[in-house]
Amino acid sequence: MNISVDLRKRVLQYVDSADNHLLRMMEALAVSYHEDESEDELTDAQKGELDKRLQKYNEGKMVFQTWEETQAKLDRI
Repeated sequence: MNISVDLRKRVLQYVDSADNHLLRMMEALAVSYHEDESEDELTDAQKGELDKRLQKYNEGKMVFQTWEETQAKLDRI
């Protein structure tokens, strides 16, 4: 059986037997989860910055460094 289906059934069993305290905690978790989903979206400014960087990469203008070069720069700080 599908893992998601099994999980859904087990969770529903908990919901069916839950007291008010557990139901309130489950609701708070669900609300928090849905609020966090919107935080995962990029702002227009972030999307614009990514577009600029992708354009530089596609044009061959992006500068890359090896891990060793990066470590050497950090060691000088």
